[in-house]
Formats: sequence, structure tokens, C-alpha cells
Amino acid sequence: MELIIAAIVIGFIVGAVLSYLFQQQRLAQKDRDFNQILNKNLKEAENNYQSRMEETVTSLQKEYEQKSNEKIEQLNQQHQAQIQEFKKVHQRQIEEAEKNHQVQLKELNQDYQKQIQEASKLVQKQEEKPNEQMIKDSEEIKPIKEKVSNIDKYTPQIPVEETSVKQQLKPSNLSLKNSSKTSKKKEQDLSSKISALAESCQITEIPQLGEYIYHPDSNIRASVASALGEIANNKGIRKETEQAIPILGKLSRDSEASVRQIAVEALGKIKSKKVIPLLQMALRDFDSDVVKLASNALTQFKI
Repeated sequence: MELIIAAIVIGFIVGAVLSYLFQQQRLAQKDRDFNQILNKNLKEAENNYQSRMEETVTSLQKEYEQKSNEKIEQLNQQHQAQIQEFKKVHQRQIEEAEKNHQVQLKELNQDYQKQIQEASKLVQKQEEKPNEQMIKDSEEIKPIKEKVSNIDKYTPQIPVEETSVKQQLKPSNLSLKNSSKTSKKKEQDLSSKISALAESCQITEIPQLGEYIYHPDSNIRASVASALGEIANNKGIRKETEQAIPILGKLSRDSEASVRQIAVEALGKIKSKKVIPLLQMALRDFDSDVVKLASNALTQFKI
């Protein structure tokens, strides 16, 4: 009896094991089938995603190109309108610049005529000085000539060397040398005076410096320009220092290039927008150094 029960139990266990193994095989087969279906669905989904992405990208590109073309057309229209407006403004500026240029040319011609008149007056004065000296020398020589004529009356005619008399009648070269020395001394004194005014940096000295802008010596005019630049640089922007601008403007149109260079450099030291037209005019100067100085000075105004 016990053997029968044991056999039944063993048979039950063996059947359960076989049933479990069979179920495992069925589950494994289902897993394989499920994985195949899942992979197939994933591939189909990926293909659908790729096709949809391509369609979306294509439509977005077309839309972007259309909007870009519209925007470019709008920008071109705005650009053309701005160009037309700029041309109008530029034409006005050119007309105003031409008017200012004509006015400045008139002032330049007037200044030039004044300089010519001053120079001619100085030449006449210098010519009159030797003539006056010659008249004085001739008056001093008259008694000598009279004595010689009296001797000729009462003495036999003796050949007299004309060269000695002519030498006495010639104007004294010492007087001319002395006059040139005095003029040089005056110029040196004036130059030292201008240097002293520049070192003092007194704004009240600007009108006094303006009195020497028509001096015949270019070194004096250059010293005046340098002194005005130093005063304006040390005192900064003030109403008083701005009175140096028209004086330097006249010196920037001087006949000597060296004077124009120093005047333009001095204008660059004045941080005022009133110097911009004068510096722009200096850009058309025939001297390249003047043009370079004017260009460097204009860079500080960022125009």
C-alpha cells in the first residue's frame, strides 16, 4: 500500500514537472513572438517618424525661405528709402559746406590782402630808413665837398682820386647793419614775450596774442599759434578760451605751411566742437603734414 502511494506521489510530481516544463516552452515561444512583433512595430514607427520629420523639415524650409524673401524685400525697400534720405541730407551738407567755403575764401582773401598791405608798409618803411640814412650821410659830406671845391679854386689842378670821394659819398653800411641788428633784437624780444605769455597761461592774454597774427615773420606767427594752443589746453573748454578758435582759424590758413601745421595742432588741443569746421577745411590743405594733423585731431570727436 505504501508503495502504491509512493508511486502515485512520484507520478504526480513527475507530471507537475513535465507540465511546468511545457508551460515554460510555451511562454518562451510567446516571448519570441512578442519580441518579433515589437521589433516590427518599432521599425514601422521609426520609418513613419523619419518620413514625418522629412516632410516637416521640408515645409519649414519652404516657409523660412518665403519669410526670408519677404523680410529681405522689406529691408531693401527700407535701405533704398534711407539711401534717398541720406542723399538729400548729404546734398544739403554739401551746399552748406560750399557756402561756408565761399565765406571762408572771402575771409582768406581779405586776410591775404591785409597781409600784403602790412608787408608792403613794412617794406616801404625799411626802404625809407636807408634813404633817410643816405640823406644824413650826404649832408655830412657836403662840407667836405665844399672844401674840396674851394681848394680846387685856389690851387693848381691836381689829379684827385675819385674813388676816395665816392667812398665818402657812399651810404654807411654800418647803419644798415645796425638797423638789421635792432630789427632782429626786436623780433627776439617779441618771441620771448610771446613765450612768456604762453607760460603764464592767462586767458586774458589771448586778445593780445591775436594782434601778432599778421606779423611779417612766420616764426612769430607760429609762436602765437603754439602759445594759444598751450593756453587752451591748460585751461580747458571755457567761453574765454573759445575766443582763441577764430584766431587759430586764421593762422590755419596762413601762407606758410609751418604756421598752418602748428595752428591745426593747436586747434586739436581745444576740446570744442567749434573747431570741427576749421579742421575739416584743413583736410583740403596742400601740405600733407597739415592734413595728417587735422585728421588725427578729428578722431577725438568720433565723427
